[in-house]
Amino acid sequence: MREDEFRTDSHLEVYAHAFILVGDDNIIKKTWFEGKQTQEAQKRYQMIIEAFSQGFLDNKIEAAKSASAASVFEVSLSPRHKMALEKLVSSITAQRGRALVEILVLQLAIKSICSEQDVRLHKGSRGGKDKTSDNTSNFSWQEGISMRRLDDTYVVPILRKHGLLRMNEYGAFMTRTFAENYPYTLFYKAEISGAKKYWLEILDELEEGRLDANAALLYVLSLLWKSSEQF
Repeated sequence: MREDEFRTDSHLEVYAHAFILVGDDNIIKKTWFEGKQTQEAQKRYQMIIEAFSQGFLDNKIEAAKSASAASVFEVSLSPRHKMALEKLVSSITAQRGRALVEILVLQLAIKSICSEQDVRLHKGSRGGKDKTSDNTSNFSWQEGISMRRLDDTYVVPILRKHGLLRMNEYGAFMTRTFAENYPYTLFYKAEISGAKKYWLEILDELEEGRLDANAALLYVLSLLWKSSEQF
């Protein structure tokens, strides 16, 4: 394939202060800008923190254990989506896969709380690097949020408390694997243990509006609960 032909395939373009996701035939699908968190992103972040602090994930775990949860799965999830979620959960072993599922739970929860938040963007800071200045203290996307803080504060301890998934107390973002300064797309190149391909495809489905985040979250929590019960 010639170099000019690569641009007709899906790809991610990386610029000094922006990332552009390009689909087939060179059609731009999404642009993400690097820089300080916008006021809108800050508002979304505070809304997400408030929901977590009020027991959002605890409530979802209890709901996932109920008999009525199955009706949500049947109505809102396609067989293809169920299969992808099952592949992710079943990829967990003693040595691999837990971090990936933990982050998926976090992303599904964020999307359930605030559908406008892009869960491909795992970093966001009010003091992030601004393209108009020389401040390089922190990498940040303008519309991103700090998933690391949400993860170690609200997700890791809750999953441990319910015996669904045991991680170290600082969560998955302590490893460089999930902390690269690139959005989570099919072109995310970091080596990840577990069903990485299914995870990235699920994120695409979420951001394209083809997957119900709440139903997917309940399904994953239900699978984790059943797995823990069997264990």
